[in-house]
Amino acid sequence: MAKKINLKEILEKGSPKQKALLIIQNDEESERIKGGFLTDREVDSIRKSLQSSPDELREFNKYLKIADKYAVNRFRIYALQENLKKLSAKIAAYTFLWELAEKEAETLNTILGLLDNSENKGKKEIPHRADIEKYIYTSGANWHRWLKLKKKDNSRELEVDVTLLKKALDDVIADYTFSLSVAKAFTIASDKFVERYNASAFIPSDVSGMFDYFKSPNTDVPDLYRRDVYLSLLKEKGEEDREVQYRKKYAILPSYEEIEPLKDTHADKVFSL
Repeated sequence: MAKKINLKEILEKGSPKQKALLIIQNDEESERIKGGFLTDREVDSIRKSLQSSPDELREFNKYLKIADKYAVNRFRIYALQENLKKLSAKIAAYTFLWELAEKEAETLNTILGLLDNSENKGKKEIPHRADIEKYIYTSGANWHRWLKLKKKDNSRELEVDVTLLKKALDDVIADYTFSLSVAKAFTIASDKFVERYNASAFIPSDVSGMFDYFKSPNTDVPDLYRRDVYLSLLKEKGEEDREVQYRKKYAILPSYEEIEPLKDTHADKVFSL
């Protein structure tokens, strides 16, 4: 906030809401290196300007209490955000592994196709062809402890078996879903709270950013594995669309919109006066 303020005008004509916001902004600035923009004497003069009107003083204190709700619960909301970031990073790591396995299967299938073409077109037999095929299938079967590249039914091609990876993912996604449901409960309660008192200006910018993150998480998970992207595409193109059908099995990261807020968080009590 700019340090140049017309304090005299605020003292004479400012509303209780303006005065409370000024006090709160000064308190936030006081925690930074440069310090607050009001002196202790100026803060005291703002408070004294409300003493003559009990109604204005009551309103002023109401806005201070609103701001205090966010100050007291800042760490709780921050912890939720950090936990979601940690879990989404783990999910992203799994999806990158999944993506790598898909590319490996594609590469090996290309090699198998070249071996087939050599035989079918009557070209000179590739030396150690059988050994090469055996190595491809063996290495595929042992590609990763969570991902196997196995032969498709009635085909020589490989496909990715994600059974074990899905089991590992399910546990992380369950934790992510729970954390997001808690975060959504607090986000909804906060939205109702500030709407009731017309007090959005009293949410600290960092806390406001946390609520924005809950609604639209900025994660490293590729779009292919995000359900919000999938659901948007589904709504646009319908379930019969080929791209929608292709993406369906990959869309695993829960979307804020489809998560039910957890009911037993006491979020409504947290954000109430």
